[in-house]
Amino acid sequence: MSEYGKFFYGFIGVMVVGFLIVYFSRETEQDKVGYALLTTGNMLNTYARDACGKAGEEKAGTRLYNPSDSQSDGNSYVHLTWKYTHNGEHTLTCRYEKDKGITEMTLDGAPISEVSVDLGSGGSSGSAGGGAAKRDAGH
Repeated sequence: MSEYGKFFYGFIGVMVVGFLIVYFSRETEQDKVGYALLTTGNMLNTYARDACGKAGEEKAGTRLYNPSDSQSDGNSYVHLTWKYTHNGEHTLTCRYEKDKGITEMTLDGAPISEVSVDLGSGGSSGSAGGGAAKRDAGH
């Protein structure tokens, strides 16, 4: 067999193996749905940390870092809790809901009304599934 023939058959073999690898590594519909849910949950968590963190800093009067507790269903809400020390021990909680923004905020167990956050000057530009950058919660 000539050198050209060996090269040709080798090239065809590499192409067949490549096509087989691509064919058998395709994402299934279940993989796609799982990835979409993971992405949605991650976006919701990011928006909640941005909005609640900024609103919480305004109400607490100090910089809030990572929440000490986070609860979520991964699809519709995130509930964040910060335990911090600033002129004493304090606990700030914030509930962020998809398409609604901040729906509840408490400082040391007392509800905080008139929570308003403008994320237009930095951070994310809205809520997961929502289009507005300003979120209000009036209790």
